[in-house]
Amino acid sequence: SPSFTSANGIYRANVPCDTRNLAVVATASHPDATFTINGYAASSGSPFAVSIYDSGSFPNPLLAVEIVVTAASGKTQTTIVQFATSTYLKASNTEKEDIYGVSVDVAGDTIVVGAKFEDSGATGINGDQADNTVHGSGAVYVLTGKEGIQTQQAYLKPTNAQLYGSFGGDVALDGNRLVVGARGHEDAAGAAFVFLRQGTQWTQEAELKASNPGELDIFGQAVAISGDTIVVGA
Repeated sequence: SPSFTSANGIYRANVPCDTRNLAVVATASHPDATFTINGYAASSGSPFAVSIYDSGSFPNPLLAVEIVVTAASGKTQTTIVQFATSTYLKASNTEKEDIYGVSVDVAGDTIVVGAKFEDSGATGINGDQADNTVHGSGAVYVLTGKEGIQTQQAYLKPTNAQLYGSFGGDVALDGNRLVVGARGHEDAAGAAFVFLRQGTQWTQEAELKASNPGELDIFGQAVAISGDTIVVGA
């Protein structure tokens, strides 16, 4: 991107974050044209292998490949293709068995990621992520950004984090309103929590319970939102 024209010199392409090697295939439209890829002679229409490893680290956020085309007349044109790995997200407080990524949703430039077995006993917004005193309470991470660069906007917990509450087991985002399922709350009767964003600030707007709560109903196992309507499965 953009589509090839002789006037362009820089192109971009995205590849999955688990891709470690690429095969670049360039084809000359004129039989007398020759070209090199990263300084090495390449054959028209044949794969040319490049690696996205960078000093052994992974994932490498950006790889630039230089293609120099030489026409039969001797005129050259240099093209740069930038291969960007798709966004690779990790929790800001990564811990074993948190199951970060068990649920995800996206709306516009905002990504929401659930980690239903995260252990912090923090409550509310942006609490102590290193607490680890309430096992399996769960957490939700809100990230925002563009062009593959995301930053954490909020770390969400319910106002009443509970042992094995599984907060974040399912998430649903619509604009600035977020619904989070917590199937393990209240002896697994379950609950769902609604959060509202104003500007960049998040607040808990509501805690939802079933009209007929019962032990092990796991209300909040599934959640969805569209406008002013919220659906919760038990």
